[in-house]
Amino acid sequence: SGDGIPYEYFKWGPPELQEFLLDAANAFFDGSYPMPDEWLGGVVTLIPKTPGATTMAKYRPVTNLSTSYKVCAAEVADRLMRIFEEYRVLNPTQEGAVRGRGTRRQIFKLTRMLEEGQRNRQLVVMVQLDFNAAFVC
Repeated sequence: SGDGIPYEYFKWGPPELQEFLLDAANAFFDGSYPMPDEWLGGVVTLIPKTPGATTMAKYRPVTNLSTSYKVCAAEVADRLMRIFEEYRVLNPTQEGAVRGRGTRRQIFKLTRMLEEGQRNRQLVVMVQLDFNAAFVC
């Protein structure tokens, strides 16, 4: 982590530490405490993609963010997910994003549709779209 605090410290620390973190996160969320400066950036480290990397193209940049920022960001994501679930914001086909579910059911449905099409001798068309690559400007 960017601040040198190991994740295990927050995860396995005493209950008082976790209560302190929750109080700190809530103070940030309700606006009574400003965002710490160390949350506004990170330290970039180059990690070799392959052993013996000798050129920049063979390195992957990774940003080390502060552990407290990551803990707070995870809490934000968790709260948003609970709100999404409560108000049924996510479409049922977005199972990979739903807590307690994954892509397994959707893969099973797709497999079943492909097998049914084959059994009934029907043309089945499947399109895979990489949204990250498709919408890069």
